[in-house]
Amino acid sequence: MKQKKIALILFLAFALLAIWACSATEDITGSNETPETPVYIDDLTTGLPNYNSIILSWTAPEGALEYDIRYSSSAIDTSNWDSAEQVDDEPTPQDEGEIEIYRLEGLTDTTEYYIAMKFRTDATTWSGLSNVAICYTAPFDSRNKIVFHSYVDDNYELFMIDSDGSNLRRLTDNYSTDGNPVWTYDGRSIVFYSCRDGNFQIYMLDIVAETETNISDNSYSEVHPHCSFAGAVMALRTDAYGSTENIMTMNLDGTNRTVRTFYDSDTAANAPKFSADGTKIAFYADFGSSGFGICTMDADGSDFVRLTDGTFSAGSPDWSPDGTKILYESSWEGNNEIYVMDADGNNHVNLTNNSAFDGSASWSPDGTKIAFASSRDGADYEIYIMDADGSNVVQITDNDYDDNRPSWSPLY
Repeated sequence: MKQKKIALILFLAFALLAIWACSATEDITGSNETPETPVYIDDLTTGLPNYNSIILSWTAPEGALEYDIRYSSSAIDTSNWDSAEQVDDEPTPQDEGEIEIYRLEGLTDTTEYYIAMKFRTDATTWSGLSNVAICYTAPFDSRNKIVFHSYVDDNYELFMIDSDGSNLRRLTDNYSTDGNPVWTYDGRSIVFYSCRDGNFQIYMLDIVAETETNISDNSYSEVHPHCSFAGAVMALRTDAYGSTENIMTMNLDGTNRTVRTFYDSDTAANAPKFSADGTKIAFYADFGSSGFGICTMDADGSDFVRLTDGTFSAGSPDWSPDGTKILYESSWEGNNEIYVMDADGNNHVNLTNNSAFDGSASWSPDGTKIAFASSRDGADYEIYIMDADGSNVVQITDNDYDDNRPSWSPLY
């Protein structure tokens, strides 16, 4: 019996020693292991949604050489990852632990988006799928936005900016002139002229969808469009009739083209502008020997009235929102200034009254302010805002390019 007890004690001792040895080995091995590289990003977040962009942020993982960011308007998982839209300008990974920030652009307004990402650690190894972040883009809102053209890259391109000078955004980027942008009645698109197809044509740019369409699509020269805020109709200058420029109206899809003036080679009409209710068009015309004049007519071309005579040049008219006044530019006092007159041609008032060039004026939709171009900073043309009486002038662009032809969104 004594021998059996001794054997049992020895067995238990050896068993306890073996258990201790295994535990010690596991502890030592665990303390010396190199931590594994994270297999996926788990803190992808979204914020500050705009109508066409979302800010993404995450923590840079260890060993990342490249990111692959994808998005979709439906849920993303490993089964449909390959079919999700891939971003083509992902940022270069920063050092491990740094906060990455990236603006995902080119999105559609008022849409739910799912965003996920992977990262590459060597030539062939990609991480697992990150957490999926969800965000809604905001509705497009053009209130207090102004479009204009600027002479960059050796030609005119289109830009958009808030009336306080913030959120500058380039809208076109090509080898050809894009000029004289104006808003459509819904405040979602702009029309402008461009010679990208070999001759000047009228185009429409859907700002949200970022699509451009040649509306004119013909062999004539057509420029200086303006949209009626009362409906889907625009007026423009065309050489489609006779041997000079005339005013034409057409639908925003290019249909129902109708010439409204019928001048011969001695007269040319330009820069038509609809009144806010769409019933009248103001424009300026070169009457040859009798000079330039601001004119109005009904939208169908009837009831023509010349408001200014040839004693001074005048151009670029723009109706006040209530239809009672017309802005125009003129150099009749020695240099180009912005004037306002009653819609019947009376009571001319100089609003700018300085030694610089001031022109291309555009009313705000509530009639309280005016956007215009000026060379008063001494270097080039910039966009300015002033009160309707000419006071409180504020510069909203400041660069090394000529900025001109501002147009205020009709929404407020």
